[in-house]
Amino acid sequence: MDALSVAARLHKIVRAQSRELLRHRRLAYIQNLLELVDGLFSVDQQTKNEKTGLVRNCLEEIARLSRVVEHGVGVD
Repeated sequence: MDALSVAARLHKIVRAQSRELLRHRRLAYIQNLLELVDGLFSVDQQTKNEKTGLVRNCLEEIARLSRVVEHGVGVD
């Protein structure tokens, strides 16, 4: 074995390792990005759920008040 063939093999190994590290870094970046997007969708869904609950509560209160008025009972 001569020194040039050893150097060439080492260079190929280092290049392969560098590419692998870059690939892992890109995968970690993509995973973090997906987790961020998932969190944003979760917050959006929670907001929609809270709005739905508020509308439901308002409609229930309106229905309750209309029953009170229908029965001729005074509202306090």
